[in-house]
Amino acid sequence: MNVTAREDITEELIPAGDYIVEIGHYTMAGTSKKGNKPVSAAGRYMVVWRKDADGQWQLHRDIGSEAPKKM
Repeated sequence: MNVTAREDITEELIPAGDYIVEIGHYTMAGTSKKGNKPVSAAGRYMVVWRKDADGQWQLHRDIGSEAPKKM
């Protein structure tokens, strides 16, 4: 999939010391690599952020899961 648009919606932020867990959902649209047909996807994600020695937040872990298509 060649992504042309993506939106991430944060639903919850959970602070834990020098870490923050971000939970949310996403949608994205694009075109298939074969045939250049329009495709879309949606799902959930979780990101763990870690504060570095300079006080900057850095992405530490990131995982996502596509939601099943509705019938």
